[in-house]
Amino acid sequence: MLPELRTLVAQGQPLDAIAQHLSSQQVRFARINAPRTADQLPLDLLPQIHALQDGQTAVFASGNAATVVRVASSQPAHMNEAEATPIIERFLNNQHLNDTLQQEIKRLREATTVSYQGEFTAPAANPAAPAAPAADTAIERGVQGLK
Repeated sequence: MLPELRTLVAQGQPLDAIAQHLSSQQVRFARINAPRTADQLPLDLLPQIHALQDGQTAVFASGNAATVVRVASSQPAHMNEAEATPIIERFLNNQHLNDTLQQEIKRLREATTVSYQGEFTAPAANPAAPAAPAADTAIERGVQGLK
């Protein structure tokens, strides 16, 4: 859908038309119409969104998702140090938490061993016995489940 979204935006289609197109293609989407301050926007998209003029629309892709952003209007909002401090602290705390979680996940993955048991255990190698075709065994078990 990303190329289609980009085409619709490039053609200057209104958001309602884009939403109708997504609905007709049975694409799940959420429509959010809310003002956002710079600190509420994803940091990696901030420079691209900042470059948009009032009334401009853009499509941003991230993984398996796409976001269509329309800047209805913008205005500079200056902050003093007292207003900015809690926002900066929250950002730094979230960044530290994310780094800590990523390190812990990495540690757990490195420390974990996976061992298969029961019917998932690989059969012991017996050079005297002919190898049974695994696919036939799996198919036979599948057919038994259907009976």
